[in-house]
Amino acid sequence: MATTLKPAKKIEVLRWLCEGNSIRSVERVTGVHRDTIGRLILGFGECCKNFLDERLRGLTLRHVECDEMWTYVGKKQARLTTEEKELSGTTGDVYLWTAIDQDTKLLASYALGKRTGDMARRFMVDLASRIDWPNPHASDAHAYRPEGYQTVIQISTDGFAAYPEAVDLAFGPYAKFGVI
Repeated sequence: MATTLKPAKKIEVLRWLCEGNSIRSVERVTGVHRDTIGRLILGFGECCKNFLDERLRGLTLRHVECDEMWTYVGKKQARLTTEEKELSGTTGDVYLWTAIDQDTKLLASYALGKRTGDMARRFMVDLASRIDWPNPHASDAHAYRPEGYQTVIQISTDGFAAYPEAVDLAFGPYAKFGVI
């Protein structure tokens, strides 16, 4: 018979985890099984993702620094067999793509995936969807004004070759782009 945790118990478990305790130590302290704790973490993470995806819209960011952090799932990419590479794109090298506002240190956007041009484009399009854009035609050169387009954001990245195209696709002339 399956039982559900009461909200107070869920909060207690999450509090212990936020304090830096391992899943097994939280299991011993709270009496909640580790599989239940794992499901609670996944559910809470999904709720946080949905909340942030809904609320992080219309942002006014001056300068965003984009980078990716490497890790691996299962085993490192060099250790994968050709069959494993063909069957699953979820094992091996994985990158956490981050876009952090320089002023507020807000994590405006993130993505999890391989280090490919396609992933860079998806990441930049997601970041662009969170930015507060000027009104249509407010900064267009349609009136033959010499000032041209109004810059919305400054984006700084590392030297990954896919970034310039991805920034141009997502932001067009509304972004200044630089490599750190």
